[in-house]
Amino acid sequence: MTDTNYLVSMPSAPFSTPRAFKSVTNGRIYIGQPDTDPTIPENQIPVYVVNEDGSEVQISQPVVINAGGFPVYNGQIMKFVTKQNFSMAVYDAHGVQQFYWPDISQLDPSVAIKEIDELRSNLGSSEGLGLVGQCSSLAELRNVEFLFSGQQIFVAEHTIGMGQGGGIFYCHSLTNDDGLIDDNGFQIINNYGQVIRRKDRSRMSAEMFGAIGGQDVMPVLENIRKASITFNRAVCYFPPPANGINYLHSGGFVVDVTQGYGLCIVCESTDEIDVPFDHTGNNIAFTFKRDNAAASTAFYKQSGITGALIRGRNSDNTAAGNDGFAVRVSDIIKAKVNVFANGYTNTSGAAISLYNDTGYTEKSRIKATIRGCCNGVLIHRNAAEGATSTNSFMGTHLDIEYQAGVPGKANKGISVGNIDGTTTSNTFDVSLYASEISLKYWAEAGAITNGIYVGRKAIVPESTTADLISDGYGFSTSDTDTTTIAATNLIRVENGGIFRAKCTDQSMQTGLSHRLNQLQRLRNSIFSFQDDTYKVPYTDARPYINPVGMSCICSGTIDVATQQAGSSWLISGLPMGMRLKVSIWQYLEGEASTSIGEEWILIVRGDAQSVICNPLFTNDVLSVVGAPVTAVSATPGRFWQGDSARTRLTVRNNNDDNSLTTGAADGRKFRIFLPANAGASSALHYSVKIEVI
Repeated sequence: MTDTNYLVSMPSAPFSTPRAFKSVTNGRIYIGQPDTDPTIPENQIPVYVVNEDGSEVQISQPVVINAGGFPVYNGQIMKFVTKQNFSMAVYDAHGVQQFYWPDISQLDPSVAIKEIDELRSNLGSSEGLGLVGQCSSLAELRNVEFLFSGQQIFVAEHTIGMGQGGGIFYCHSLTNDDGLIDDNGFQIINNYGQVIRRKDRSRMSAEMFGAIGGQDVMPVLENIRKASITFNRAVCYFPPPANGINYLHSGGFVVDVTQGYGLCIVCESTDEIDVPFDHTGNNIAFTFKRDNAAASTAFYKQSGITGALIRGRNSDNTAAGNDGFAVRVSDIIKAKVNVFANGYTNTSGAAISLYNDTGYTEKSRIKATIRGCCNGVLIHRNAAEGATSTNSFMGTHLDIEYQAGVPGKANKGISVGNIDGTTTSNTFDVSLYASEISLKYWAEAGAITNGIYVGRKAIVPESTTADLISDGYGFSTSDTDTTTIAATNLIRVENGGIFRAKCTDQSMQTGLSHRLNQLQRLRNSIFSFQDDTYKVPYTDARPYINPVGMSCICSGTIDVATQQAGSSWLISGLPMGMRLKVSIWQYLEGEASTSIGEEWILIVRGDAQSVICNPLFTNDVLSVVGAPVTAVSATPGRFWQGDSARTRLTVRNNNDDNSLTTGAADGRKFRIFLPANAGASSALHYSVKIEVI
């Protein structure tokens, strides 16, 4: 680096007359307020001389000019300064005005240099950008021509009026020779063809791309996707709309991970309030997919959306009702979805779609609260001729809260299989295996509602578990209700479908239970199927529907008159091959003895074959005849205090002695049986549990 050169010259210049090259000898200088007559004392301002040590001393006016034309103080040429702009008048020795300047703002060069040095230091500090001009928005930034690469500028906000989305931008390149893409957030190509980038790209957030409540975020999402690919950012945050108005979304946003770039949209919920999107297009709001047919190994690229409230709305956003889907996951592994969805009211649409289009969709992690949708989660595949889709939805994790609430239409919480009726040559078109299902289910409205629906050629096998909690079955507890028609189906299996998942059933509201007179209706509500199909087992000799662990409980009180007359409560239409455990607990009102209990194992056979009823234990001493059992005889034990007669609830097939017969109407049914007890004098309290094993 070369040394700095200092110019050698006179540090001050003499005052000379305007029309002759001679000094204003013995003249006078007056200093005053700008645009005033400085010779008037009231207009004059302080004037200072600067000593060698830098100190300043105020002097009186006028300032004297010596014979050489230089201003002097006490005969010495000095440096004179003021603290502001000033007017100046110069008079010669005869009192004639030679010069008048109404406003002089000339700075002392040394002071200017000092201030420039301070400014340079401040500009280099963390607060330097606050001392220079700003762009109001990215739109204005596009009109700025940068002088060199690396030049920086501050942008106040992404869009005028947003109050957010701004930041520091810099010139990445003066030309766009590489054909870089403008994403209107992380990178723009200005009107001069220069590449301008956001300096801090460590966190990608939607307000940086212009997301505004009440406006369509589809262009924003498309730009976010561009930036995620350009800068390899796998996560984008979506804050709640700053103006408090729901985001609009015309839909159709697709994240295709085929080329190796995933994207997770993380909505920044506050106080458990999800970030709201009003989806107004009859399409798919958010799609996360991969083309399995392409030469790609990007199945491991994770994508998804969390924290969003997605509302299916009509086209002008005036009411709920959308024929499309909130979210679709297709042919990728370990997608993550955690949303609240409502308003998808078409029977061919759904809140969430898991769809095998070209390959397989596995290990999806879906957590959703779903209201007012015909279908909560739809698990289906491309069945078109030549399609490369498989039937595998292995390892899917579903944690679903579903409230059926679309009147007049079939409602399904989790639907497995192609609901449009299309099929393939596969034995099973859809297989939800090695999966976990947690379903909390409310049956509110609909022509018929289903918690889990298994369609034609769909299978939910034993490797899948299901934890089911239904808040009732669409009908109330009643001592007189004898209807058998289900108001809802917790599990429904159509012709050709199979459901054999291991289940935990925790249904019914706390403290409430149905009565024995509602037993058949309760069974029809817990698992439902086409009866003519399930009279015969599947090709592997096991039942089509066998929800191991599913159970129901009936409890209540049997009055004296019913005990005296005797009664029975029938449950029929059971699938062939199903095994059941029946547990009975009971006591007589007023008795001090502990409750009486017994358990039975039941094996369902064919239409014309009695159900086999095997006792596990009772309070009677039982003996069985035959192998398999053809009869059961009881030696009465102690049932009630002081009573040795058989007067309790027990289990019977179509015969009162549990003998096995073959008749056209003998099979696939059993009874909770109460023998007549003429001496009954107090109410019988009971609880009966029936469980699939």
